[in-house]
Amino acid sequence: NGELLANLGSKNGYVRQRSRRILTERGAEKIKSDLESWTQKQTSEQGALEALWMYQAIDLVNVDLLKKNLAAKDGRVRAAATRVLSFWQNRIPDALELIAPRIGDENGRVRVEAVRAAAKIPSARSAELVLGALDKPMDRFTDYAIWLSINDVAEPWVKAVQAGEWKSDGREKQLEFALRAVEPQYAAVVLTEVLEDHPIPADGSGPWIDLFAKAGSREHLV
Repeated sequence: NGELLANLGSKNGYVRQRSRRILTERGAEKIKSDLESWTQKQTSEQGALEALWMYQAIDLVNVDLLKKNLAAKDGRVRAAATRVLSFWQNRIPDALELIAPRIGDENGRVRVEAVRAAAKIPSARSAELVLGALDKPMDRFTDYAIWLSINDVAEPWVKAVQAGEWKSDGREKQLEFALRAVEPQYAAVVLTEVLEDHPIPADGSGPWIDLFAKAGSREHLV
């Protein structure tokens, strides 16, 4: 095991991949102790990430190692760790609280991974986090990730709107995006709720005319 674990630090990608595969085939019980010892010796962010990937490969959750990688200086490492978190989310208490800070990460790739991770936990909080990513710099990858994710959590988002737990005030950009992304049956329910609190002024002032024109139906504008 020792030589194979040492190979995880090789600059040769083929060597790393082959070593990881052999270790994975040996199974958790045969490599767990050696992996733990090797992991503790890693001083570089890349080494810690290789260790995390190895734990993922043998299906052993290591929360402390995950948190270490989530806090890495290298955005690529944080993004990779966030993806691991998305696979482990149903085995980690308060996984959303680990995902939440990644939504506002300075690295766009991390934000994409965080949005997709949040979408795997259908809840009003997840929907809030997903839409909150719209307040950060956008690109086509983030836009698509948010579009996919708000559809994944559309049902709990709608319920949160109906219960008054998600308010549109100050979130017009989020509301417009969500209404244009989700299925019509969900959009119609949300628009009805919003109109009850924000009737369209007779003079057409405010953002609502434009919003409903883009995301609503003729019935909501009558």
